[in-house]
Amino acid sequence: MNSAESLQPLWDKHQNEILKGFLELLSFESVSAESRLKPNLLQCVEWLKEFLESDLGFTTEVWTTPG
Repeated sequence: MNSAESLQPLWDKHQNEILKGFLELLSFESVSAESRLKPNLLQCVEWLKEFLESDLGFTTEVWTTPG
């Protein structure tokens, strides 16, 4: 079984939650090249950080950069 096949049971069990999270992530208007969208970008960063930490158990760190 390859790695993609090993994820099938997870997908089958959690498909609705996975799609809901993906669509929520895509809903952020967060083009980083547009300064007017910076608040949206920061909301997206916080959402993704929370998702990775609470839902998937990752440890994350946000790095700010000038600009």
